[in-house]
Amino acid sequence: MSKSRVSVVVPTRDNLDTLPKALDSIRAQNISEIEIIVADDGSVDGTEEWLAGLMKIEPRLKVIQTGGKGPAHARNKAIAAATSPFIAFLDSDDWWHTGKLKWQVAYLEQNSKIGFSFTDYIHIDPQGKILQTCFEYWKPSYGGRPPQGYEELLHPEAELLACNTAGTSTIVARTDLLQNANGFATDLQSAEDWDLWLRLARVAPVACTSIIGTSYLMRTNSESARREDRLNAMASIIDRYRGHTDPLFCTAVRRADARIHAARADIARMNGDYWKAVRGELHALMLAPNMRDARAFASHAVHGVRRLVDFVKDRQVSDKNRAA
Repeated sequence: MSKSRVSVVVPTRDNLDTLPKALDSIRAQNISEIEIIVADDGSVDGTEEWLAGLMKIEPRLKVIQTGGKGPAHARNKAIAAATSPFIAFLDSDDWWHTGKLKWQVAYLEQNSKIGFSFTDYIHIDPQGKILQTCFEYWKPSYGGRPPQGYEELLHPEAELLACNTAGTSTIVARTDLLQNANGFATDLQSAEDWDLWLRLARVAPVACTSIIGTSYLMRTNSESARREDRLNAMASIIDRYRGHTDPLFCTAVRRADARIHAARADIARMNGDYWKAVRGELHALMLAPNMRDARAFASHAVHGVRRLVDFVKDRQVSDKNRAA
């Protein structure tokens, strides 16, 4: 077999319900010179046995066992095992659209200065309903253009700090760049992907496209605690940039802080604490005014007033019953 042009890294743990679709989407990319590395991170749902059977008919597949130490460690082990000049990432519950990898690898081969590239992606709920794309939701400065070819970001580190739209399952990066950066930080509880893209963007140019290259499955079992872990990790990453004198980074820090406040407001809303949600959205709006947070602020305020009205009515009824 000819030397691979790209290695695809797929970390997985107990995702046998979605892993076959993810791997099928890799094999449908119309690129034969490919190495598929699945890092099985301690699955107990039959994944190991299923992959063993697949390896008999798919010579491009390599499976490594990573001992249940988390996705950052699993991806790093796969990066170390890669033999291609480029590495593409695909989580085992996401899937690529046809042509995504072929176009992306071709772009990087033709543009040697670009360190990594990424695409827009679409959110899908567990029932298969298509939701917004990442760029539609976050509205980054580079996301308002119609789908077209790849375009280099003007200020990649500051832009990705302000708005992290580089979805892991859309990334293709140069292998030497990833290895020189020591891969994903295993000491972070979460957000190790964002941390790595920022570190890479500091040392190499970055390109993106508004073409939708990936479908991202929105799992329903993401607990508030896991979201809090990610937000706490994100806050620690943002702290590294505080005190930066460059106006670009000052603005980026404000926008990143606004995202944290908006996300915490959303958690408060899910927990029924609408007044806390209102305060969070107000902080977000003060840091970075935008229509999405303004609508969320109004919605939380309306729900908060309704809760207050219901509480007053209940108290009045209770007082009348006691008086009777």
